[in-house]
Amino acid sequence: MELIKDKHGVLTVSPMPTADEVKAFYSKRYYQENLGQYQTNYSDDEVRFMHIKDRMFAHYLGDNFNGDYLDVGCGEGFSLKYFSALGAKCCGCDFSEAGIKSQNPAALENIDFEQCDVVNDDYFPDRKFDAISLNGILEHVLDAEFLLTKVKDMLRPGGLLYIQVPNEFNPYQQQWMNYNSKEMTEAPWFDAVQHVRYFSPDSLAQMVESIGYERVDILGDFPVDMFLTVPETDYYAGTFGKTAHKIRVETSNLISEDIVRYIKYCRASIEIGLGRSIHAIYKMA
Repeated sequence: MELIKDKHGVLTVSPMPTADEVKAFYSKRYYQENLGQYQTNYSDDEVRFMHIKDRMFAHYLGDNFNGDYLDVGCGEGFSLKYFSALGAKCCGCDFSEAGIKSQNPAALENIDFEQCDVVNDDYFPDRKFDAISLNGILEHVLDAEFLLTKVKDMLRPGGLLYIQVPNEFNPYQQQWMNYNSKEMTEAPWFDAVQHVRYFSPDSLAQMVESIGYERVDILGDFPVDMFLTVPETDYYAGTFGKTAHKIRVETSNLISEDIVRYIKYCRASIEIGLGRSIHAIYKMA
């Protein structure tokens, strides 16, 4: 197993897992076995933290957005709940409905939901959308360019696409690898089953813009990976992980009280490659 750069510079797993392996993982295991970031209960602060990305996207969509909104790979349904509360007409789709049933079952009463293969199946074929979210999905799917093209055809002219992917192998992570003499495939954030693709701000932009989208903005966020730079706070080597997460949540909630100023902070962050995630806003040309 290795990582190779594709034509856009995106680090990509080689060889790729099979389509059957990916489908089995997400439809049968991901939420049901409580893997990754998903858990049974979230604090109010954590829910507020998760909605920061929704508030950012809503800022670009304009005040009082009440258009047609689609969340592809909607997970536990927090974004659907947020945009539904704004008055948007919401649709969501995912490999499994277990996540949304667990965390936001009431949201299912106010949205249209389809359980499907979000890459290969047709969903909401007669609908066009003013806003589409791909939140934490492009790093998972085997054919990201196919999915980007698919949702482009579902956007109305002038519609906006929100993308969030991990900012992997960023400068802080690179420093951790150097300190610990690790190769890329030895990094603890490398997981060839869950993440088949590892983006940087530049490689994400190259891929998305090759499909024909027009860039609106690319943002970072709180650089929780900074804790990897000293042994005392290295959460891969010790027990600092929960504390690092709490600092990330509390700090992000504090500085995002003014969402316009927070966006400026995030824009400056990603310009130097920092931020745990990349948040990109694109427009249907």
